[in-house]
Amino acid sequence: MFGLMTIKDLAKELNKPESTINTWRRRGDLPSSLFKPIGGTIFVRVNRFKEWVEKDT
Repeated sequence: MFGLMTIKDLAKELNKPESTINTWRRRGDLPSSLFKPIGGTIFVRVNRFKEWVEKDT
């Protein structure tokens, strides 16, 4: 679906609690450009996330 996943799905993929992902997002550990709010739900832009991980490693 348009290369988006929920924070809950990302947390499952990373084997981390959803609260950890939200904390990283709020603290700026994850760039805001990785996220897209739609109708009150925050989605992760999958391609941007993958690019960010590859760039940062």
